[in-house]
Amino acid sequence: MSTAADTYTLVVAQLLDDGFVGAAQAVAAATHTPLPLPSHMRPPPRELERLLKLVPKDSRRGARTATLDLDAPTPDGADAPQPLSPVWSSKHSGRAVSFSPDGRRAAVGALDGAIKVLDVRAMMSTARGGAASGASPIERTYTDHSNAVNDLVWHPSSALLVSACEDGTMRFFETERQSMRASRQCTDTHAVRSVSFHPQGDHLLVGTAHSAMHIYDVASFRCYTASRPNENHTSSITSACWSSDGSLFASCAADSIKLWDANSCRCVHTLENHHSGQAVSAIRFSSNGRYLLSCGLDSRVCLFSVANAKVVCTYEGASQQTQPTSCCFSHNEACVLSADETTNDVLAWNARSGDLLYRCTGHTGSVTGMAHSPVEPALLTLGDDTVRCWAPADAHMLG
Repeated sequence: MSTAADTYTLVVAQLLDDGFVGAAQAVAAATHTPLPLPSHMRPPPRELERLLKLVPKDSRRGARTATLDLDAPTPDGADAPQPLSPVWSSKHSGRAVSFSPDGRRAAVGALDGAIKVLDVRAMMSTARGGAASGASPIERTYTDHSNAVNDLVWHPSSALLVSACEDGTMRFFETERQSMRASRQCTDTHAVRSVSFHPQGDHLLVGTAHSAMHIYDVASFRCYTASRPNENHTSSITSACWSSDGSLFASCAADSIKLWDANSCRCVHTLENHHSGQAVSAIRFSSNGRYLLSCGLDSRVCLFSVANAKVVCTYEGASQQTQPTSCCFSHNEACVLSADETTNDVLAWNARSGDLLYRCTGHTGSVTGMAHSPVEPALLTLGDDTVRCWAPADAHMLG
């Protein structure tokens, strides 16, 4: 016998599948019913242990043209990375920025909750010295949130953007639909600081102001946590991410960096005091999953070996002592990039040697976020009042 809750779930799902997003949201809010995933994105039911499995190599999307391997010699014919110059900017104050897996779109989140979806080719239209088309790169602006957007992530295979907000919500935006509002909302018990899609797109890794990692089933919003609470962090989580094959995920907080086995949700390494006991601001896996990049308030950017949790390279010269910032790899992982809070510059180092290659200058305030395109030399940075796109003067644009 069905219950009232079952009936509400069916009503909400039908309204959503028929395109009545506003009505579905109203019924869901009034009856406390979770919004289900639209039918065209809904995967078959699976248990976590079956879903969080290794991703076949030929199914990975947004694969890089080169990967970082410190055990191999420098690839023959490797060119020195070209310095990046600003090619587009707009007023913006925030910390969340993300490129889509194909590199064609990007999104930035603001402190006031607004989210802008950007056309990357339009931003880079002046990078080759050509005349600008005059069209704005801003495709759309979402205003569902009223609090700071802390992170943004794109689905690995669908035109779906998910936001992490200080108000404790994650909102799902279907960017190729006409609706200018989120189609679904998932509410956590704490402010959401970081979101990362599993490579198959069925689960979200979520870091919050709580000390425990959360893994959400995207279809049902069922939440999983580590089976052994003593393995959790002891402070709020600042960043979390999956490895490219889904076998591991990593998290960081003021106390440590942790590496987790994704199938069992068991911690396999805890990296303590690698940033001199200072808070860790951000982490990123290399595309082959062998290395983990981190930056912290000790003014160091570090590259760790995932196999033994040892530092294999450090990148120095960027002061980071009061303002948490970000770090990232370039599209071919030849460079590592992060910010200097004393000059407001973005620094680029040789990923293998740690040598400083160049600086991106032009921000008038602190650089609070950054992301590099996964497919070409294009960088987005966020400052206190500006979002900037950077590219080489002769950058090749995607067709």
